[in-house]
Amino acid sequence: MSAIVQYWDSSTVPALIAERMCCWKFSHPGWDYRRFDRESAAAWFLQSFGLSCKDAFLDVRIPAMQADIFRVAYLLVCGGVWVDAGTICKAPFTNWLDLKSPLLLLRRSHQVHPEVCSAFIYAALPDHPLLQTAWSKISFLLHTRGGCKLYQQFGPGVFRDLIATEDYQGNIEIIPIDN
Repeated sequence: MSAIVQYWDSSTVPALIAERMCCWKFSHPGWDYRRFDRESAAAWFLQSFGLSCKDAFLDVRIPAMQADIFRVAYLLVCGGVWVDAGTICKAPFTNWLDLKSPLLLLRRSHQVHPEVCSAFIYAALPDHPLLQTAWSKISFLLHTRGGCKLYQQFGPGVFRDLIATEDYQGNIEIIPIDN
């Protein structure tokens, strides 16, 4: 079974966020659960991409940007389910998640095509083409210490722009959700 992956920048997680994170773990007992912080994510980058990527990741000082970068890299390499730390688990995703979907993204009710929410992403397998292209863009900015637009260059805007300009028809599923 795939892993549920979450990130918080420090090993000390505020009580409310820790409660939300634990709910994902306990609501999906058949799934491997992995919570990363800045140090464990840096170690993962070292193992998966090498020293220069680890050092570039450690240079990122904004926790939301760290999570955005780690989300794409981890799902690209390992696949699985990404859930933002503050996201509330109302019910097991196994009730509605189609495990045959190559890549599943959500779209909130106020969003219109090509906008998507990146708080929950399912990648059935590693190396999905959308994640490959997203990582290519993100890793370039990461290694050059470039980029100043978090949403557009590292967050949901990366997915929005790729969905708007590339043909991923049949290779991604976007599910509308209520906020």
